[in-house]
Amino acid sequence: MYKMHMYRDGTLPVVQQCVHAARLDILRCSYWVMRIWNHSNLASPYWRLYWNTDSGAEVQWGERRVPLTPDHLLLIAPNTPFTTRFHPDMRQHDPENMMLGCPAAEWDDAQHPDERVVHQLFTHFVAGTPYDTIAPQLFVLPIDSALRALLEEIIVPLASDPQTFDRRQSFRLRALLHFVLGEIPEALWPAPQTNARIVAVMQCIDEHFDQPLCNDDFAALAAMSAKAFVRLFKEKTGQTPLAYLQQRRMEQASILLHHTDDSIERIAERCGFCDRHHFSKLFQRKFTVGPAGYRKTRML
Repeated sequence: MYKMHMYRDGTLPVVQQCVHAARLDILRCSYWVMRIWNHSNLASPYWRLYWNTDSGAEVQWGERRVPLTPDHLLLIAPNTPFTTRFHPDMRQHDPENMMLGCPAAEWDDAQHPDERVVHQLFTHFVAGTPYDTIAPQLFVLPIDSALRALLEEIIVPLASDPQTFDRRQSFRLRALLHFVLGEIPEALWPAPQTNARIVAVMQCIDEHFDQPLCNDDFAALAAMSAKAFVRLFKEKTGQTPLAYLQQRRMEQASILLHHTDDSIERIAERCGFCDRHHFSKLFQRKFTVGPAGYRKTRML
């Protein structure tokens, strides 16, 4: 039998709770009409969410092929290499990485009554550490009536003005992204880092990767010698602090190449590289294509 407790003046007992929070950064959200959507081996360090309100397109990851239909969402984890296919005549072979489409606000169905197209809501976003380090995967999420209503509330303003995203719509979009992340099975998430010194340094790198950081800075933050801290960091994360720093810089650079029109020189500066030449050399080594070539893969 339970026991009642009385609390006066609005006071409640202190309870220590662990509440997980994703630091969502929405890179883009658009609603497009796609006439051709053929991409090959796309991969990026950010999440992608698709909802096609028409059937006909598909996404492939390895041997797995997922048709995009109005009845489900497709969530693609960061760094998952995938291929997309849609053409009005699926028997026709198109060049790789060819896309033909426009914002839904610019499309007039009456002018193309017989043309086969797909309407697509897509969002690119990052969720912060450790969520963005999940293993590559596709997540197919069924849509119920409540979720469909939320999606339609997001789409309606985009269908008339793709630049308008008011406060209410922004909150709805964030609610959608938190929901889809919450549907990922707990067992698939990477184990959280529990060493307080490592967590503090990783957070420092995440927030200040554009600064000229070094091992001495990390060691000072951890109150350890540089040699001892580098050894601890590698033992706990599998890489050195400087390797983690370069990884974060490369991830941010690839995001800026896809989602801004900044010059490569400016992106190198914003990501903490000393000059464009050094940045391009390291980028080519990691992605097997230079920054300019990578920018050309800026696909939906």
